[in-house]
Amino acid sequence: MGSPSLILALIIVGLVLTVAIVLGLIAVLVWIGLKLLACIVAFIGSVLAGSVLALVVLLLVLAALALLYWFIFVVHRLPLFLVGLGNLTHIPAVPFILSELPGTAVRLGLRSKQTEQAKEGLSTEFTIGGRTTDGYTFMYGTASDSSYTKLSLDAPDQFAMAWTTFANVPYDLAPSLRLFAETLRDKEAATAQFWPTIARYGLVLNLIILENVSEARGGRLKAALGGAWTDEMQALQAAGALYVIDMTFFSQFPVSTVDGFPRFTPATLTFLKRESGAIVPFAIRVAGFNGGGMQHFVKSDPAWLYALQAAKTSITVWGIWLGHVYHWHIVTAAMQMTMFQTFGARHIVRQLLARQSNYLIAFDQFLLLVWGISPPTSVSTSAQFLQMMDAFAAGRPFSSDDPKTTIAALGLRKEDFTLHDDWDQYPVVRYLLIIWAAVECYVRLVIDANYASDDAIRHDAELQSWISASGDPSQGNVADLPPLDSKDALKRVLTSLIFRVTAHGAGRLNQAANPALTFVANFPPCLQDPNIPRPDTEMDTARLLAFLPKTGTIGAMATFLFTFTYSPPYEPFIPLAGVDADLPFTGATADACNAALAKFRRDVKAFMDLWAADAHVPPTPAQEHQWALNIET
Repeated sequence: MGSPSLILALIIVGLVLTVAIVLGLIAVLVWIGLKLLACIVAFIGSVLAGSVLALVVLLLVLAALALLYWFIFVVHRLPLFLVGLGNLTHIPAVPFILSELPGTAVRLGLRSKQTEQAKEGLSTEFTIGGRTTDGYTFMYGTASDSSYTKLSLDAPDQFAMAWTTFANVPYDLAPSLRLFAETLRDKEAATAQFWPTIARYGLVLNLIILENVSEARGGRLKAALGGAWTDEMQALQAAGALYVIDMTFFSQFPVSTVDGFPRFTPATLTFLKRESGAIVPFAIRVAGFNGGGMQHFVKSDPAWLYALQAAKTSITVWGIWLGHVYHWHIVTAAMQMTMFQTFGARHIVRQLLARQSNYLIAFDQFLLLVWGISPPTSVSTSAQFLQMMDAFAAGRPFSSDDPKTTIAALGLRKEDFTLHDDWDQYPVVRYLLIIWAAVECYVRLVIDANYASDDAIRHDAELQSWISASGDPSQGNVADLPPLDSKDALKRVLTSLIFRVTAHGAGRLNQAANPALTFVANFPPCLQDPNIPRPDTEMDTARLLAFLPKTGTIGAMATFLFTFTYSPPYEPFIPLAGVDADLPFTGATADACNAALAKFRRDVKAFMDLWAADAHVPPTPAQEHQWALNIET
């Protein structure tokens, strides 16, 4: 080491040189700025002196700047033909706003940092394939060795590797571990828990999917199944006790390969029956792309556990991309786009919608550009995602996404799913209907305070322009929007939109992910072997686990879930200062509208307490500010 005086001298010289360089750069920038200013002054002088050329140049520069501003800072519809997808004519408009991309990237980067504490808690050790290390290493590998992420699990309880020790999650969820693990070992346990797991834990996936088979639907199923349609099915249908979960939609989409492994979403058709007060599966049809490899499984088959996992996988993928993203992101973003383009800032509908319309358009466009942040399903590119959205949107009216409409279309009756409280035997339906009722009340109070009659609706030019633009195939492209010819019609549309945004906020609460979704075998995002076994295939635990998500896929799913659960919202639904703070409505009806908003917040807070009691977690004020105001991710 050199002498202290020499080191001090070097430091001083370095500081002097640094200061000199900085001052030199400042001087250069000032000189350039002065020169540029002089050029501008001279140019303006030429314009004022009557120079035609200077005037033309000035006008062209101003027009170019205006066009640039319009392109960057105003929301637009993405022309899908520019990315080779002009044939996708059913999907609602996909909006973009370039100015929000940098902020979205920064916010998502910060959100990734915020989840580090939970990820560092993935410290429980497991032994898989003869290698012993913590769950984090198995799920994410090391800087020099990614082979940890390519392993199939050795035992069902190893799916608990996504239960972080942060906030004592494994201790709190220990009673669930045996129950969940048994569904991968034991036919009876797996069959008994199949429907309750979906009905109880599928809120954030919007899993209103159970269909009571009507006589007409039974006839079509009988024709499709041929000899696989049984006398039992016929008798159950006649008694109103036959149900089906139809995920055959996925036969349109091929297997993807990511990181060297297949990701497969099977097309499944699951038959369930009401038996001794419970709903249990008893037959499952599983097929691949275009119906390839189709097999029909019944409970007595050796490969029945595989069939149950195949059905869970298709249900999970439906929940992620169709139940959640299509219902709550896609349609909503299209109508937020037309709202921003149509209404003035003070219009009451804009005040009502815009306060919950931040971040969604920006996040959706970022997702399309950086597909790697998506959950690990067989949808491996943004083009595949858009194609799936378009296929689902075909012939689908706007109102089909509403829970009440869905329940009616599926033939579900409240009395069949009620023991003590309405729909308490189908908690997902119960929860979504409670949120719907809160939104419905809020919208009713605001609209009644601002529109005296149906004529006022019909004569509101901005309102009529908005609904017209939203349904126009060249603009919003949202199918079968109702004409806004009455207060009730407006209330239905606004309730639907605000419900989608509000229900999405539930995904940030801890019980949305823990315990069920983080135990990835309950809701697998893909199968990792596309070969469908014969029903008579002996299916021991090791063979079953080889079909299920590998360690790296579990890690990708944990990252997706942790992004919601272990980071705070950009803006909480309930302000930090309480339900009566930050009341934003202005104008002559502000008091009535702000009172309606405060009531809305109290209603959602009451739902948080109800859900917390069902999930056995602390009520508010715990997690009171975790529910997001907007759709953020």
